[in-house]
Amino acid sequence: MRDEAIEKPFWEALCQNKELHRLWEMYINSSLEAVEEKKPLAELFNHYVKFRQLSESAFNLIEDERKILGESIAAQLANRSFPKKVAHNQYELPDGNMLHIRPTVGDGSCGIHALLGELIQGAYQTHAAEKRNTLCRWLRAKHESNSLPLCITNVLEDYFLNFDLAPAEFVRGAGEKRKQYYKDYSQLTKEKQDDQKKLFIQDKKVFEAYLTCLANTGVYLLQDEMVAAALCFDKRVIFYQPGWYNDREAIASQTINDSGKDTVYVWYNGYNHYQRAEVLAPNLLN
Repeated sequence: MRDEAIEKPFWEALCQNKELHRLWEMYINSSLEAVEEKKPLAELFNHYVKFRQLSESAFNLIEDERKILGESIAAQLANRSFPKKVAHNQYELPDGNMLHIRPTVGDGSCGIHALLGELIQGAYQTHAAEKRNTLCRWLRAKHESNSLPLCITNVLEDYFLNFDLAPAEFVRGAGEKRKQYYKDYSQLTKEKQDDQKKLFIQDKKVFEAYLTCLANTGVYLLQDEMVAAALCFDKRVIFYQPGWYNDREAIASQTINDSGKDTVYVWYNGYNHYQRAEVLAPNLLN
């Protein structure tokens, strides 16, 4: 039986807090990886417990924000205009146009297919390995010039702090370095902790382990990595995804890299699949 007293604030916090949302993505990805590698059920449970522990601070933050604003999150959402689902894979947008979600290859690189793919044999797809390698070369150059995008800095910082939720391939490659930089971490001052995180992110071996993982076509992309891909390939991306909790029929949207050359619409189902989307006038839907 679902415990709505617990579940509702959880989804509200997830919707409102970017840090918690990144942790949720890490939890989902590490759980999927555990299932694919047929790891014991106990490990899946440990992932869940870890995520719930990390979530407590985000819950408190949301409650503090509520008090400051003087109104509930539900009331805020009620005053916003959301697109509404009208049919399978179709949503009516506030301007009267329709968002149509297209079939997209789901092989672990769905984010790349959705962002960069072309319609081939009924589904959007591209040469994912080639595109990932291009992204890795671009990020390596950014890392070497000390101009790494904040989105990737966020990913590596999350992996440093929550190493057991990082992809197994990254853990194997960066494990020793993480031990080195995380030693006595809880006893350090805030300034020293920030220094250790920075050293971890700047470490060449750590970053090469990350790129090895990112180049793997079977590793799901986090939304922060989708942001990096949009920057790399000069795409203006409008993300759509379902609402949370009891607002699943509504969808929320977010634009990234607003100065990108080409506009691409991408649908994210909220947990494990990206798809290309199109915005069409109602009379153009097929």
